[in-house]
Amino acid sequence: LKNRPKIFSSLGDGFKTLSNHLYLLLFPLGLDLYFLFAPRYTISELANQTLDQALTLAQLTNQSADAIDQAVATFTSYFKYFSLSSALRTYPVGIPSLLSGRPLSENPFGPVQLYDMSHGGRIVLAILIFSLIGLILGTLYFFWSSKAAQPTAEKKPFKTIISAFLNLFILSLVMILAMFLISLPFALIFTLFNSLSPVLGLIAYFVTAMVLLSVIIPLYFAPHAIVVLDQSAFQAISSSLKMIRPFYSSASIFVTLEVIIAFLTNLLWQTPADNSPLLFVGIFGHALVTTVLLIASFHYFANIVKIYEEIFVVQKAT
Repeated sequence: LKNRPKIFSSLGDGFKTLSNHLYLLLFPLGLDLYFLFAPRYTISELANQTLDQALTLAQLTNQSADAIDQAVATFTSYFKYFSLSSALRTYPVGIPSLLSGRPLSENPFGPVQLYDMSHGGRIVLAILIFSLIGLILGTLYFFWSSKAAQPTAEKKPFKTIISAFLNLFILSLVMILAMFLISLPFALIFTLFNSLSPVLGLIAYFVTAMVLLSVIIPLYFAPHAIVVLDQSAFQAISSSLKMIRPFYSSASIFVTLEVIIAFLTNLLWQTPADNSPLLFVGIFGHALVTTVLLIASFHYFANIVKIYEEIFVVQKAT
């Protein structure tokens, strides 16, 4: 294939498109402001019970007292303020969030409210409800980002959004299960190698990362195929694998650039303390960058679709 999807042009188009569709920022802004000001639904009591059991096991295996104390402090500090509402940030399809995994103890206006959810089946129920809401909002975020990137595309009926939600839900389950099945054996190998030698552990880590990337990159555009091409979850997986294969090097560069940009800017946005007004700047900056990157990915995918359409026209003409 002579034509290639344009990497930097897609990133530039992401900025241009967002400047005309600023309402898309409301999704990540709204989610992070919710995490900042809403009550925290914690599982601190359950975490403490689990920690007590782990401590007993660690003491029986004669682990270092300093290592145990450090692990206890980290574990207790994190789960004291960790909120089940973090499930609003769904993967792989969802609204990006700066604060979803951050155990906020306060906000710029004072301490946060805490509600312990450690008892009964409330944990599972809360996770399911938050995940469902997160995926619904994530579907709308993806759908409208796609629409913004393709303003000339045919207008789709509302039932298309419902179909997209169902297929994105199935896709999320399939991809999470696949990542778990792939990661589990590599995690065991990494643990084994790391116990033998830190150098072997590092090598195993890089091999694992390369394998996961080789799986993630071809499937990265499966949600785009659902939203843009109205495909089912399994059709989208097949399309993503087939369509990306001829452009694997280009797609690898594009996805890697997006990951690097998101990672490095997140380090900056996460700098302010929980009670600092500068955290609002971080929330806005994160919303801006992640939305640009999402829209850019739809522009990149549209380039790929256009190339295949041109090939189809040429083949039909001949």
